[in-house]
Amino acid sequence: MKKVLLSTLLTTLALGLVAPAALAVDKNTEGVIKFEPESVDDIILPETEPPIVVTPPTGSETEEFEAGLNMTVPGLEFGTVKMKMTDAEYNPLPQVYTNKETPATKYTLPPMAIVRDARGLAAGTGDWSLKVSAGQFKDDTKGVNLGASTLSFVKPRVFNSMRTVPGQEITALGLANITFTKTSVNVSSGSQLILSSKDGAAVGQTTYMLDEEAKYVIKNPGATGQEVTNLDANTPIKGVTLKVPGSVDKDKTATYKSVLTWTLSNTPD
Repeated sequence: MKKVLLSTLLTTLALGLVAPAALAVDKNTEGVIKFEPESVDDIILPETEPPIVVTPPTGSETEEFEAGLNMTVPGLEFGTVKMKMTDAEYNPLPQVYTNKETPATKYTLPPMAIVRDARGLAAGTGDWSLKVSAGQFKDDTKGVNLGASTLSFVKPRVFNSMRTVPGQEITALGLANITFTKTSVNVSSGSQLILSSKDGAAVGQTTYMLDEEAKYVIKNPGATGQEVTNLDANTPIKGVTLKVPGSVDKDKTATYKSVLTWTLSNTPD
């Protein structure tokens, strides 16, 4: 009798230890996000970490080709130069860029042509090219010009905000599908291709810096913040050269101007 009772008790205890059958049900939902191109006209200085965002300098112009693809291109100011009776070369002056944060800091740096591509990588996007030409230097009010003078971009430095790290330029890295003029190009001889991207290689901001020399240093010295070694306001920018023949008559009362025509397109010419 005791054996039966013991057996029944053990069986009851064992049944109480058996886990219930697992029950589960699955249902999938979605997390959804869509993007549209941002319209941005600020400039990220190309050699800064963390990035320094500045406003375009006086004399530059920003133009949007399509949503997410635009350019900011510089004017060139040569100032008042010495009149020479022999062939002479002149270089433009640097430009003043202003930090967007408080306090507003001004940086005197080389002129820069900026292309921003925020279109993403959808089919049919990712290609673009930038061309430039320069008209004759003349003063229409006085009816005078600088004849066969030529404006040339001598040797630029090119950076991309997404594909290069601060302090490194594309010339050193050789990024595929980004092309640009590495030697002197005479922009007075008609429209010249200076920069292009294929297959989305230059997403973000691409900076075509019109100076062949690394004349300035931007660094982050730690907790003290950012420090920029500026150019002097009268430092000649040797990446751009205006050649004026000595045989050209010069009028000291005239202001000679050339129209720079910058063309941004969505083809990688």
